Amino acid sequence: MAHTVTKNEIGKIFELMLKKMEIEGFSSIEIDSDNYWYVSGDEALDLNSTPEPIVGSLLEDWELLQKTIASNEMTSYLDFDRISSILKFISEKRITTS
Repeated sequence: MAHTVTKNEIGKIFELMLKKMEIEGFSSIEIDSDNYWYVSGDEALDLNSTPEPIVGSLLEDWELLQKTIASNEMTSYLDFDRISSILKFISEKRITTS
């Protein structure tokens, strides 16, 4: 079964996430670990095979996102993967400290 996800819905979710962070007084987080397991999209969505994870780097992801901010232009959809790793890190940190 397929679902349609709109740009406006994604934007609203990000608005709500930022609002939650503001309400909770969240303004920054220290990235105190670096490496994580990453499974490519094709492998992650194919439940009939065993994925081969690769090592991702939170610090490298953030460094590249900083370049995106500096250029004021998203140059690659890989930035979606990069911000998702940062968001996952924030989620894990906030859940374990709540």
